[in-house]
Amino acid sequence: MKNIFVFLFTFCIMFQIQATEVATKSMEDNIADNFIIVVGQFSSESSAKELLSNMKKEFKDAGVYFDEKENNHYVYVETYYAKTGADYAVWWLKKNRPTLPKVWSKVIDVK
Repeated sequence: MKNIFVFLFTFCIMFQIQATEVATKSMEDNIADNFIIVVGQFSSESSAKELLSNMKKEFKDAGVYFDEKENNHYVYVETYYAKTGADYAVWWLKKNRPTLPKVWSKVIDVK
């Protein structure tokens, strides 16, 4: 009887360790993406800086992100680390700030 309890106890501990490792790996996969809430896309830096100066009045975290692959400057107003947060922010900004230009989220590489 004692051997059965020891076996079950060991089995449960091994199962918990394995489950923790799987959860950690899936969390690490999700950390790899950042999302920015974009309000403008420009090929020239001067146009992006002009829109940025207007956005800085309302959004203190606004900035410009340069995508080297696409050779574009993106003016963003917020940064998120999860897709659900970014999707909600886009929905909220479209609903409550109709004066903003087109709003969408973009995945960026973590540096």
